[in-house]
Amino acid sequence: MPAFLAGDTAYTFLNAGQIPVVKQRMPDSIRTNAVFATSYISFDLKSAPFDNVDVRRAFYYAVNRAELTSTVLKDIAIPAGSILAPGYPGYSENVVKQAVFDPQKAKDFMAKAGYPNGEGFPTVEVWFREEGGYNGAILPPMAQYLQAQFKEILGITMNIKVMPGKDWMEGLLQHKNNLFIAPYEYDYLDPSNFYGIFYNGGRHSYFVPEYDKLVAAADSNPNWEERVKLYEQAEQVMIDQGMIVPLVHPIIMAAVSENLTGAGVTPNSKGFTPLDRIGNFLYSHISAK
Repeated sequence: MPAFLAGDTAYTFLNAGQIPVVKQRMPDSIRTNAVFATSYISFDLKSAPFDNVDVRRAFYYAVNRAELTSTVLKDIAIPAGSILAPGYPGYSENVVKQAVFDPQKAKDFMAKAGYPNGEGFPTVEVWFREEGGYNGAILPPMAQYLQAQFKEILGITMNIKVMPGKDWMEGLLQHKNNLFIAPYEYDYLDPSNFYGIFYNGGRHSYFVPEYDKLVAAADSNPNWEERVKLYEQAEQVMIDQGMIVPLVHPIIMAAVSENLTGAGVTPNSKGFTPLDRIGNFLYSHISAK
């Protein structure tokens, strides 16, 4: 960053400590990109108490994503209302708008499940894996936030366990626990990349016939508009069945000189700039004064 402030470079990524400085000194230079990645809660759908869809849906409504990302995760994450990040092919506002923080609805679902105010609900433990980069900055404080949030809203006790990635994945695949925080970043630019991780087993051993049918139909449909509608229907099943709780999307920030222009450094309608994503789009879509 010193080189950028001195005018010796036109572009630099920012870490969390640098962002406030640049916002104060050069606010117009800030650019933000939503990483095509999502952190979410997943469950063992066959293991009590998460074999009860009402419990899972209670968790979905008990997360204040706006507060989480404006305080604990300020400048490093944005709320996730979908498994897809803003700007990713197939992203749907119809899906995202349903992921609201509704404490009363969360309490109602817990009561419907037989656990009014959390009474009788067993102590659970959420597992997440050791990470570097933005996930390393996001996961530990987010887990602590969720721990407090679920205690306050649902009346339950959730312990936290962090472990090496190999042990975490083994625990997920071999059903050694029933509650996980799972980060996932795209491998290729198509909705099937994300919906495939829950399809016909996937990495979560989910077998939800209605969901699998819709995803299979979308995967094989040659018409893009029809595919997107089918994937949206599939994610509606995810919501209705409480398959996951989307939490946050990581963001990265950079400072860009006013001497750079073009689509590569111009925020889109959602306020995001491509930065380093999508095969160096940035570098092929800028001009220097």
